[in-house]
Amino acid sequence: MHKLDKSRLIWEIEEIVSRAKSELEETDEIRGRPLSSSWFIDGSYALSERQGSFVSLLSLASVGVVSRRLVDGMPGARHPLPHILIPKFLGETRASLIMGSLELLEGIRAVRRGVELVVFDGSYLASLLAGYGSSYDAVTQVHSALRARGVPLQTVLKGVEDEVNRAIDGLIEEAGKEEDAARFLKAVARFLATIYDHAESLYEPLSELGVEEGLSKQILIDFSVAYTEVNFYLRLLGELLSQAKESGIAPIWVAKETTSRFLSEVLGVRGWISDAVLLSIIWHAKERSYLVLREDVKARSLKPISPPRDPVASPDTIKRAYRFNRFTVVYFKISRAGPVLQASFPSELVPRDRLEDAMATLSELADERSGYPRPLAVVHHKAVLSRELAEAFATRLWRDSSGALKSILSPIGREIAL
Repeated sequence: MHKLDKSRLIWEIEEIVSRAKSELEETDEIRGRPLSSSWFIDGSYALSERQGSFVSLLSLASVGVVSRRLVDGMPGARHPLPHILIPKFLGETRASLIMGSLELLEGIRAVRRGVELVVFDGSYLASLLAGYGSSYDAVTQVHSALRARGVPLQTVLKGVEDEVNRAIDGLIEEAGKEEDAARFLKAVARFLATIYDHAESLYEPLSELGVEEGLSKQILIDFSVAYTEVNFYLRLLGELLSQAKESGIAPIWVAKETTSRFLSEVLGVRGWISDAVLLSIIWHAKERSYLVLREDVKARSLKPISPPRDPVASPDTIKRAYRFNRFTVVYFKISRAGPVLQASFPSELVPRDRLEDAMATLSELADERSGYPRPLAVVHHKAVLSRELAEAFATRLWRDSSGALKSILSPIGREIAL
């Protein structure tokens, strides 16, 4: 096998590590008070692409740790929720957003249980950026076209928005206090079945107006669906954070894999490698250590996320979701052989003393060998769905259907050819 020579790039990366070492070697020690109750949440989805839709399976998993005892929560892949995504656009993005919405709803349920710490798999920054997703283009087109002609979009949608938000708030009230997992999932399934009714109610007042203004029906339909799904996610996010604030409960997102490169901006070096890789090199001998990236450093990527200027959701929903737009990023390592993990959270909701206790909690619950919090590993494995399962489900659904639905669910051409 040909030997791989060190390239100029590798030499430069080694120089970056050498320069960063003095800045990043000094860390805080994890030594807070482990909290007595915590709740861990993760979700998963699997997609099957069909002729006129994506057939998705959604999985929601959770476990609690109360007085060092494991408490079972949502069942994960054992009870997946089916949901057909139509029209056929942005399947991965939309499935991920709806899955994330279910995680937030379970977070609200956990807050109402009175646990001290709620831990999500993922990134809080990614949650704030949900308002700037791929569907933002359709929203921008509709809003810009109407605004240019003096037609305020929010005036057109006002009554419909209120109706949609009442439906979401009703789900929060019903599912958020439901102790039985099966009844919780049934409430969610009932709501998901109404999503296209809500999208249709948004489309109707825009349809005639949109045609007059030269907007295609496709753009209006994509807008209506995207608006409904983004509004659902952001409203749940805002409700979770508001309830956490009222209850004094800390919500934290932990990423097991992250490509973030905040440190390259903070240190003024080229971002050839991610923060996690950089710190894994420098912290190779460390354990029970963490580093807080302060908001006051001169890094634009760590500044608060401004609310979207275009109406990706109702004004009330955007106001709620972006009330806590300041975020903090923390890198931590629990065991010598373990990975460098990233935690992120709303700065206002997790003060320094609560952060220390959260770090101590994650450290206490970590596997000694892997250095990864065991409850997070449990929910991840509970949640995972296979694409094969989605394909099998979609095929059975197609075979059992008729009429227009059968055409929507029919296999794509390349699968028929195989």
